[in-house]
Amino acid sequence: MRRLNIAVLSATICSGLLLTGCEDPKKQIAQLEEEKKALGDQLLAASQDRDRAQAEATELRQSNSQLQSALAQAKQAPPPQAAPAGGAIKFVGALSTTDLGRANKPELSAKAKAELDAIAAAIKSDFADKHVYVIGHTDSDPIKRTKWKDNLELSCQRSMAVVRYLISKGIEPAQIFASGAGEFDPLAPNDNNADKAKNRRVEIYAGPKPIR
Repeated sequence: MRRLNIAVLSATICSGLLLTGCEDPKKQIAQLEEEKKALGDQLLAASQDRDRAQAEATELRQSNSQLQSALAQAKQAPPPQAAPAGGAIKFVGALSTTDLGRANKPELSAKAKAELDAIAAAIKSDFADKHVYVIGHTDSDPIKRTKWKDNLELSCQRSMAVVRYLISKGIEPAQIFASGAGEFDPLAPNDNNADKAKNRRVEIYAGPKPIR
């Protein structure tokens, strides 16, 4: 639009010179000076518009580059993991082999029952609105001279013995779950008797119900 105005102005100047050839030269000079100033103002405004347009284009290119970089990072980032409803899993307690009884038996000793009495009270007071997870564990020694098929079965029997006792102490059956990890989640290497004893255990946790 400014280029068209400049062209029209130039044509007007030329026409003016032809029509005013006999007029006072001073008036012609003054008129030409005014027209020159107007033309200069238009050129300055056009130059300023061009500079603003260039600055805006540069800013848009920078913004586009930043957005492209952020998009690339977002595509590479792993998807966020949803937090379990109701909070995190919390450790409640554990029973060792000595507490449980014989190494290859799931029965509870008197000491184990006393510890489970305290754990049952803690569940009722602190985790009444949570689910309780009981996980049995064994060492890596193979099963011999017992009725259990393998360590997985023995670990499940250990956890079920604990679950049955906790239910007898007032824990709701729908609130508590039994499972077994066998020898596959050891606390220590199974290369000596002391470490094997650490691995023979039952752990009790409380937390939200698993998301289905």
